[in-house]
Amino acid sequence: MDKPKGNIMIELWHGGARWEGGPEVQPPKPERYEAGPGIYLTTRYLRAKDYSRGSKVTTLVTLREEMRWLEQAKLPLAKIEAYVRDTPRFPKRERMLASLSRYGDEYGREAFPVSVFVNMCVNNRILAGKQGVLLTQWLTEQGIDASLYDKGCGEQWVIVFNPAAIRRHKVVSATHVSLEQYDLPLIKMTKPEAAHVCQ
Repeated sequence: MDKPKGNIMIELWHGGARWEGGPEVQPPKPERYEAGPGIYLTTRYLRAKDYSRGSKVTTLVTLREEMRWLEQAKLPLAKIEAYVRDTPRFPKRERMLASLSRYGDEYGREAFPVSVFVNMCVNNRILAGKQGVLLTQWLTEQGIDASLYDKGCGEQWVIVFNPAAIRRHKVVSATHVSLEQYDLPLIKMTKPEAAHVCQ
């Protein structure tokens, strides 16, 4: 599988609970994983601040220099089908296998876009709870670090599957956020491929 390069020194915001022992993927709540399971980061400070209400915090995150993106990852379809078949209690297993077979005719079976599979899981509401964590672990094992999601209006989200891709993180109080940090630089992928949303 190709390992596409990301840009150097990617910084993003995270709003949520303080990471005491380092960042970890938490089991997604139902209807709360619109861009897939993982650790949600944003280029927009005010978005992170909104998620940090109460006793939570805003954290400035630095990703490693060469990110391996979901949107540029392809795998043999047989490997994806094996994950669906072998994962305990995988919801809607037979439906998903039938859909994968059908999309294999469209996208090819030797180099199937992994983003298509993840979008299928999202749209079929498969990833709440433990299934979301299992998928992030499997994606990490395939060498995929994160997904890049265009939220619109000049904002990007990064959904991290592999916590080891987070090189540094520090809690930043509102009084220490500069004007330039309110909207961090957008990420430019090398030769991106458009993700196809599947039902």
